Amino acid sequence: MKTTLEVPDALYREVKSRAALRRRKIKDYVAEGLRLALEADSSNSERQFGQSSVFDEVRSAPLHSAEEVQAMIEQANLARRDAWRDEF
Repeated sequence: MKTTLEVPDALYREVKSRAALRRRKIKDYVAEGLRLALEADSSNSERQFGQSSVFDEVRSAPLHSAEEVQAMIEQANLARRDAWRDEF
């Protein structure tokens, strides 16, 4: 199913860089995060969620600058190209 989400720019850059470093699509990375959130929610069903959530760890982690994200994406692209060349 397709849907539209509004995500803060800094969070999107972080997700995009981590997905690129793991050679994964952003949609797969986000889907995994949602699955983990649901698992955590069901395993802690007796706990009520207030201001905190399973995503607090992601939000509290230091975010990379735009230049760092670009460098990570370029590094991932170079690694992908090198892997492709090795196949032939």
